[in-house]
Amino acid sequence: MKALINYFFDLCLLRVKPQDLPASQALLSITFILNVLVGLLLIGDVRPHPAAALLESFIGASLLLITLKGMLYLRQIEARFIQSATALMGSGLILSLIALPLLVLAGNGGEPTLAGTLLLLLVMWSIIILAHILRHTFTLPLPLAISFGLLYTFFSYAVMANIFQVS
Repeated sequence: MKALINYFFDLCLLRVKPQDLPASQALLSITFILNVLVGLLLIGDVRPHPAAALLESFIGASLLLITLKGMLYLRQIEARFIQSATALMGSGLILSLIALPLLVLAGNGGEPTLAGTLLLLLVMWSIIILAHILRHTFTLPLPLAISFGLLYTFFSYAVMANIFQVS
């Protein structure tokens, strides 16, 4: 377990690649569930009902996996799905756990400018991590992977905002 946690931290620091993970459906399922549950904590303050927050978290994580699956299908490299998806879910989990105290700080009368700046930096770093994973998954040059990471970030925000009426 400690080795997996260290792997996900190293992934967030761009030290390892998604193909370094074992291809385990069970590990993907666990990281997906944990990602959704931590996402529930992140969204919980915004949504009035826990069921709505859970649904939003589930759809957000699922959107990422569906998009990845579709892109892998188009490139005819579906065999890379489990490792790449697990890398995305695990790194997302680490980033969400880092974001939690920042959101609490911003929401509890803390220094909103500092918390907001740190959250913005965390979002930017998440795009770099996404690009790192995409780069290795699809064998892309880094600038193209960053472009796809930005494109996906805007796409997912637009979809989620449309579904859940986020302004």
